[in-house]
Amino acid sequence: MILRFLAALNFVPFFFGQLATADKPIFSFGVIADCQYCNIPVAKDDKRQYPLSREKLAKCVEQLNRLDLEFVVHLGDFIDKDYSSFADVVPIYNRLKADHYHVLGNHDYEVADESKAKVPGVLGLKECYYHFVRKGYRFIVLDGNDVSLHAYPVGDPRFVQAKAYHAK
Repeated sequence: MILRFLAALNFVPFFFGQLATADKPIFSFGVIADCQYCNIPVAKDDKRQYPLSREKLAKCVEQLNRLDLEFVVHLGDFIDKDYSSFADVVPIYNRLKADHYHVLGNHDYEVADESKAKVPGVLGLKECYYHFVRKGYRFIVLDGNDVSLHAYPVGDPRFVQAKAYHAK
């Protein structure tokens, strides 16, 4: 039985592509999460320093650009609130040399109702859920805000549907 298992291992690269080793990965990618930028005054005793996120993101982008990355993904909450916050951090993120993607977080929709529909577009997204392929691996980005109370304006049919769903 063990010999059959070991023999089967010889076919793994054939079916799944090359195997990674410690010194030669198939590829590398970068991950950033919760930038949560907002240019607001911060109380002295507040541990959250939202205005500093812009500088921290710039340092992160600088470091990631030194690496040989297939792509970079931000995992949501790019801003903390206010649609105008995107204008301060999107240009920094777009300095990434590698292809870069976004997953939308709940804070990305902490904007005025009239701006909610513009959120995906300001981040370069045509859809809120999508996929991309790198070296034979499919990465699937889900839309965790699809049935939410923060992604749609009050009164929008999707908001009403989400409210009914969450009331259960």
